[in-house]
Amino acid sequence: MKNKRAWLLGLFLIVGLLVGCYEKKGVGDLEIGIGRDEDMEVAEVTDTFTVDDIIAVTYGQDEIIGGSVTFIILKKVGINEEIIFQWEESLDPTWTWFSIEIYPPEEEGDYILRLTSGSELLGEKSFSVE
Repeated sequence: MKNKRAWLLGLFLIVGLLVGCYEKKGVGDLEIGIGRDEDMEVAEVTDTFTVDDIIAVTYGQDEIIGGSVTFIILKKVGINEEIIFQWEESLDPTWTWFSIEIYPPEEEGDYILRLTSGSELLGEKSFSVE
């Protein structure tokens, strides 16, 4: 019984460390979809794409975002996540909002788009490529 408790405690500590890597700010709004309208907002919000689509991404918050945002695309592999792409986009340091288009992964599957700024988690969205 003690071994089971120790194992569960260890598991909770590991999960807590992984979740704690990013401070969740929770003040922004992240949307993904297909196409952008005349205001550069996502035209058709969706979480399902084909390999030929271009993913429109908009993010905004009440506070200034800062000088850059890191985009991380992770592939869901069972209960694990594997980083497929990661890059940094420079922003005007006074912006509270941005819009960008990105290409989906070339392989079908389930993914996560995660946006961070330094150690702050700005937002994340799950999506599928069919």
